[in-house]
Amino acid sequence: YTIAFLSISDMVTDIIMTSRYFANGEETYAKASLTCILLNMGLVSLVTFFANRQRPWRTIFKEQIVVWSLMKPALDAHRVANKRQQEEGMLIDAGSEMTIGRIIEMVFESIPGTCIQMSAIITNKAFTKTALLSLSSSILTTAFISAQITYDWDTDDKKRRGTPLYYGFMPRRLYEQIIVGALLLLMSMFNLMIRSTSCVLIGMSFGVHMVVLVLGG
Repeated sequence: YTIAFLSISDMVTDIIMTSRYFANGEETYAKASLTCILLNMGLVSLVTFFANRQRPWRTIFKEQIVVWSLMKPALDAHRVANKRQQEEGMLIDAGSEMTIGRIIEMVFESIPGTCIQMSAIITNKAFTKTALLSLSSSILTTAFISAQITYDWDTDDKKRRGTPLYYGFMPRRLYEQIIVGALLLLMSMFNLMIRSTSCVLIGMSFGVHMVVLVLGG
């Protein structure tokens, strides 16, 4: 449920910052942030639709309401926690749907949102509590999702048996798993902070095309 709480919090703070950008006349940041939010929700909506397209239309409609009411992460976490079985008409199980949704959120909202907010803070020197809270939320959410997906995949018994040379770095003992998980979280956080700051500074100095070139190369 921690991922669900962080995902919803990140979305709410991003929406708040988008409204602040519009209110302050910072349309470039506002439109970029709004695009990331809509792209994330739109892609999650499509995944949800295709995952349930063979089920009754009433079920599909309810699933879409959950997505656009921002409660999809909470519902996914509840289904996975209760080990919901793949029902008739569902193309993927609850765990796979949650993983895909979180990857979409990380790639299309949290990481771009971090860069957008970092750029706004550095450019305008707007070190407000709301801006720093939203930035921290995006960084923490991205790092936690990354660490959680790594943990889930590495501790999966089928993957460990099928590819033992690739999976299996996570230790068996609980306290050792906590230490490794915390290190994964910290590594992801600092990695995102360094990369997003670098992208912003390169973009300010050489233009956005140089950022695209660096990332693409």
